[in-house]
Amino acid sequence: MTCRLLLIGGTGFVGLAVKKFLMAQGAVVFEIRRPGSAACEDGKIFRVSQEGDFELGELCVFLASNGIDAIVHCGNRFEESPSLEGGDGMVVSNFVVPARVLKAAHQAGVGKFINLASGWQLNPSMRKSSPDYVSSKEAFRAFLNVYGQLLTVHSVFVNELFGPADSRPKLINELIRCAQTGDHMVINSPATTLGLSSVFRLASEIFGLVCQKIERPSEYLYENYGPVSISSLIKVVESAVGAKLSWSSAQMEPRTLISSTMRRFGGQPMDLLFDDILATIPESQ
Repeated sequence: MTCRLLLIGGTGFVGLAVKKFLMAQGAVVFEIRRPGSAACEDGKIFRVSQEGDFELGELCVFLASNGIDAIVHCGNRFEESPSLEGGDGMVVSNFVVPARVLKAAHQAGVGKFINLASGWQLNPSMRKSSPDYVSSKEAFRAFLNVYGQLLTVHSVFVNELFGPADSRPKLINELIRCAQTGDHMVINSPATTLGLSSVFRLASEIFGLVCQKIERPSEYLYENYGPVSISSLIKVVESAVGAKLSWSSAQMEPRTLISSTMRRFGGQPMDLLFDDILATIPESQ
């Protein structure tokens, strides 16, 4: 039976990778889109306003008429130092929109909702440094858990995701760029430990959840490699790029960014980290 799903956040780095993987496996993917977003195949898009607003009844009809089996929420909005408007935007994107989609999904008889959550939600230090972001994600987590009595739900928590076509100024991307260009990089706390995951492997995990090929608890941490220190990661990047990285360390206390007792899935042998980082390097380089 072909899986039919509605994807939230399908134009972002993670959502686009998930969409491409699911479609390659034969799944039929419908999307929620704001005005002005990239074109999508006719009949497979549900338009919302620029603010993310929509009529609940219209979405219920869309879900039921298209035989949607599952919702996959990959949407995520983060602002490090948000203004009042930016804080409101995170609440809308991270809580209000997915909560209303979840309500419509239940009313339309959709059987499953998969939520891509942030590892920051599990880390007390991140709750203190980014309260607006974490609280907006936690609000939806609580909402989803209540609906877990009415349909099958999964919150998949991830920390550092990486992969090709990622334009975000994330650590692995900057390490690769500086190793390629010879630019000097100042790194905060190279003894910090990370939990790393390939976006390709995550996409495969989500496919397994959507199409009932794997069994997982309602909440779990997805992590391919960890704990990995930044200093160890630098060595792998240098080997993959084939060049030494010029870097220095800022004098900061090391942090542990993967602090959690939650069950973990997705672990891979550390020697595969080289292959996954190699696949991340832009082909034009």
